[in-house]
Formats: sequence, C-alpha cells, structure tokens
Amino acid sequence: MTGCPTYDAVVVGAGPNGLAASVELASAVERILERGYPIGGAEDHGATISVYLSAPDGIELYYDRPREEWGTPEAEPFDPRELLMESGPTS
Repeated sequence: MTGCPTYDAVVVGAGPNGLAASVELASAVERILERGYPIGGAEDHGATISVYLSAPDGIELYYDRPREEWGTPEAEPFDPRELLMESGPTS
C-alpha cells in the first residue's frame, strides 16, 4: 500500500503476556540505548506503548496493554528510558 508505514519489528503482548511483553520492550530499549542507536521518540497511546527508532524504514517496537489498563487514546510522548525504570533490571 502506498503511503502506509512499514515496520521491521513489532513486539506484541496482551492479557497474561502483557507484563512479559513490556519487560521485553524495556530490554530492547536498553540494548538499543547501550549501542547508541538513535531513538526517534516514544508514545503512550493508552492501549499501547510505542518506541520509534530513527531509521529510514520507520521501525516501531510496541506492546499492547491488557484491556483493563487501557487509558485515553490520545498519544502522549515520554522518555523511553522510563520503561527501564518501570521494569527494573533487564539483564
């Protein structure tokens, strides 16, 4: 489809797997930051948490929150390093 973004990687989880998916997202962000790869931004979409890498192909890493944790659908930018603080040590 013309004009639609494409992604190289997606991390998805919901329900009982939501915590594991969020820890995996935090671990991926940690490895990306350790290697000095530029992160283009991060947004809390209420139902999902997204981290966008600064890449020509528009890579997005995200996880779905369990439905009972969904917030407002408005995108709110945040510092992706906050994910590391929320999940604790990932290694």
